[in-house]
Amino acid sequence: MVRNTRQQLLDREHLAVSVTMQSLGLLLTSEAEGQPSAEAEQLLNEAVEIRRRLMGAEHQSVAIGLAAVAAYYLNCDRQELA
Repeated sequence: MVRNTRQQLLDREHLAVSVTMQSLGLLLTSEAEGQPSAEAEQLLNEAVEIRRRLMGAEHQSVAIGLAAVAAYYLNCDRQELA
């Protein structure tokens, strides 16, 4: 719901939408208690891709997003993807 509201108010390719997606992904990750969550994984990866398109692959915001994706994979015992 929050993500949909942000996407309606802002362009989908907006940093605030990316931040919301990452926050929701991290929340879903913590609620999954170590179990894989396709929705969390998708949100976290989409957030990284939006940041990469907006700011370039070398931007620190992209690195922060990648760290969140890595944390998701570590939490799900999928170290080979982290």
